[in-house]
Amino acid sequence: MVNGEQSCHWHAIRDLNYMMWLAKADKGERRATQHHLRHIIGIDMPQEDIQHVSKKEKVELSKQIADAEEEIQRLAHSLYGRGYEQVATYVRRIKKTLFTYLKFWILSGLISPRASSMIERMMREIGRRLKRMAFGWSEKGAAKMACIIKRFTTVDQWGAYWKQKLRINDNVILTLRAIKYA
Repeated sequence: MVNGEQSCHWHAIRDLNYMMWLAKADKGERRATQHHLRHIIGIDMPQEDIQHVSKKEKVELSKQIADAEEEIQRLAHSLYGRGYEQVATYVRRIKKTLFTYLKFWILSGLISPRASSMIERMMREIGRRLKRMAFGWSEKGAAKMACIIKRFTTVDQWGAYWKQKLRINDNVILTLRAIKYA
């Protein structure tokens, strides 16, 4: 069974910098370690929300996950050897939940976000689009996105959204993170 918690990749990399700063690592070493972690966790996923995973893809993804987790363990061991014991502990701890989204995809065929929550992912996208000229939205477009956030935060609307998205017609029980929705 896959642990329901997903560590946000962006926060993992950013917090690694902070942990190393607390340990008095110089800026160059912090940046190099962040770059190394970014490289390790950079496993690509499809763009669709739902995609079947073939047996060959499952084997390949499982190997990529195992290799990445092994590389993270080596990074933690290296950090420990350089005297960054708390940073090494942090890296070992986040390793457990960095690939939950991939493990969930392998088991279910459903794509899930790398961010720790849908709201966080949506807020990032809204901020990106509102700040950049090329992605600029009108006030009407931004208001529509705010309505989507409202849907995320309203349990009934969220359930209705997924019922429609997954074409559930009340003859299936969908269980997500220990919440049963019939």
